[in-house]
Amino acid sequence: MILDINYSDAAYGECEADERIDEGLIERAAKHLLAAELLGKLDEATLSKAGELPVYISVSIVSEGEIRELNGEFRGIDSVTDVLSFPQFENSDELLAELDGDEAGVNIPMGDVVICLDQAERQSQEYETSIKREVTYLFVHSLLHLLGYDHMQPEEKAEMREHEERIMTALDICR
Repeated sequence: MILDINYSDAAYGECEADERIDEGLIERAAKHLLAAELLGKLDEATLSKAGELPVYISVSIVSEGEIRELNGEFRGIDSVTDVLSFPQFENSDELLAELDGDEAGVNIPMGDVVICLDQAERQSQEYETSIKREVTYLFVHSLLHLLGYDHMQPEEKAEMREHEERIMTALDICR
């Protein structure tokens, strides 16, 4: 698995990593979630070629201005949001087919995760939790979207929340 975490600011372009974000924790969350969701479903040859899940995930930590612009452009909503997900596949079955396909062992792009750090910080204060926990939660939430989960219907929302809490509990990250 390749997890590519980038930091940017609309005014300054790319910038340095932010100490409020625990990249190791985000990587552990990704490995745990992907193992739980995909490992049992993959062809043994795919795993032996790659040694681990051959996926690529892009994570961008952005400013309020950037996420507002993206939210407007892609969702038609002119406001700041906490996280956006841009999946490469409709669902995990499509991803699994690609992983087991002719290009097995090649890192397959799953999609992009975009997190607004300022919004995550506000939410961490509102929920009385750490910023590291909130950013990790937003990443887990977004990664589930990349796997095809959604929360538009009550049943979908309940299923997605169950997965989020299971992953966060397994990582010993509680509110």
